[in-house]
Amino acid sequence: MEEKKLDLMIRLLEEMLSSMKGSGDRLMSTKEVAERLGTGTPMVMNMIRTGMLPAIRFRTVSKIRKVSFEKFLKDWDGKDILTEVDARMNASGGK
Repeated sequence: MEEKKLDLMIRLLEEMLSSMKGSGDRLMSTKEVAERLGTGTPMVMNMIRTGMLPAIRFRTVSKIRKVSFEKFLKDWDGKDILTEVDARMNASGGK
């Protein structure tokens, strides 16, 4: 039952974003972001946990707005993302 509610909420949010004319915004899965970055979903989840990559959370499911991902790419262009993720994870005790 809870999973159905979660799926419905995600679908409604996706429809809302896609209906915004000309926005080009949509929700991306952590898997899709990982594929775009050439990394695994655990790394994407660490970027979300450390606040580097904004995400919308639905209990255990995280979705990333396309515009947020594009901003992330622009902000981190030319920088060592892995080193920053490691540093932030170590600073937070790996949580």
